[in-house]
Amino acid sequence: MKKAKTMASWILQVFKTRDREHMMTLYTTYVRSLLDLSPVWSPHQIGDIMKLKSVQRSCTAKIEGLEEMDYWERLKALGICSLQRRRERYKILYLWKIAHDLVPNPSPTAIEIRRLVKHGLRVVRKIGKARGKCYKSVHSLIFNSFASTAVGFFNALPAI
Repeated sequence: MKKAKTMASWILQVFKTRDREHMMTLYTTYVRSLLDLSPVWSPHQIGDIMKLKSVQRSCTAKIEGLEEMDYWERLKALGICSLQRRRERYKILYLWKIAHDLVPNPSPTAIEIRRLVKHGLRVVRKIGKARGKCYKSVHSLIFNSFASTAVGFFNALPAI
């Protein structure tokens, strides 16, 4: 995340133009790619989510003609999604690819794909709750893992 902030700062110092086309090209190439690949890629703590969001918020605020808009209006005007929405979309697409054998299932003991006649594809999370006395951090990791969160997003989609 620090690299993304540094890169955003560098872009603003080096490039004098603030027009939409150039700024979006620079942002998506150099900043958003770092945010997508950051160690806190799929944050579940509000503080981490806000830190990632703040980088995108400050970059989009510098674009010519969008300075007076709020964050959500800027995203709509630029035709981009929030970073959290991008992560949710990625999870849905990755589960779809698992279901169609395009990518390997990273955790076959945790995720099971079922093909139901009435409901189409459905994903079952095979991870239970942590048993016995367990640290809250372990419960949090299980609850916020890819297997737990992605299943909910995927199963919320309407059947085709």
